[in-house]
Amino acid sequence: MYREIVTILKSIAPDSDFENCKDFFEEKLIDSFGIMSLITLLEEKFHIFIKGEDISEHNFKNVECIDKLVKKYLRS
Repeated sequence: MYREIVTILKSIAPDSDFENCKDFFEEKLIDSFGIMSLITLLEEKFHIFIKGEDISEHNFKNVECIDKLVKKYLRS
């Protein structure tokens, strides 16, 4: 799943090094529009619906956090 998330991120910002970044927001790799695109793509790819309460910098700050969030939805 990690690789699929990186592929989705690269489709939004192809020149960004998401895999080696600890905080996308701090390093300005993704903005609010990018997050909304990312959420849409994750929901489509993994057939999930991410609740508003889970849309936070903490859940989207790096690949590991996104991976954890998606796995949470896949388990429920």
